[in-house]
Amino acid sequence: MPAVDFIGETVIGFPDSIARNPRRHVMSRQGRAMGRIRSNASPTDLHARRIATAIAKSRPPAFSPDLQLYLESFPGEIFAALKGAARHMPPTGKDEALALGYLFLLQGLLEHLRYRADAVTPTPPG
Repeated sequence: MPAVDFIGETVIGFPDSIARNPRRHVMSRQGRAMGRIRSNASPTDLHARRIATAIAKSRPPAFSPDLQLYLESFPGEIFAALKGAARHMPPTGKDEALALGYLFLLQGLLEHLRYRADAVTPTPPG
């Protein structure tokens, strides 16, 4: 088994199949992961996919603490949610459930933005 020595301390061994052709190994691993959610997906994409899965199964989206924290913490994702909805909405897009997932997020993000704006803006006396 070939090995790589980093700074004279750490030795990492590779199976012979990877050492002979590392590019082939990486490509085969990418092919297997294509059906899964990519780890570099944004929080908006991950939440929209979870919501779309619930919608596709005719269930209401769950308001998890994770989703609540996202809606409160990421007001700048409003544009990403709008873009995702436009990208997936028929007739241009092919995934209506995912488009509805993005619209659900957009509605939640706008609602939380309004609450923040109302909390900061003083009401006039009267």
